[in-house]
Amino acid sequence: MKFVLPLMETALHQQLDVLLKRYYLKDKLYHQMNKQFRREQAGFKGEQQLDYHLSLAKLADAYSLARVRL
Repeated sequence: MKFVLPLMETALHQQLDVLLKRYYLKDKLYHQMNKQFRREQAGFKGEQQLDYHLSLAKLADAYSLARVRL
């Protein structure tokens, strides 16, 4: 399998990770940011799992495009 776009965390995922460490749990925005962060993290984990399953398929002529939203 050929990787055209490698799998990396999105900029939003990285930014939310840093911001959540700086906010208090009682802050109003914390819960909204945490919800968005968990959504971004779930998408990243899903792409990791997809890459694993595609690697088992032994596809020689396939291309992998990470971070593509359809």
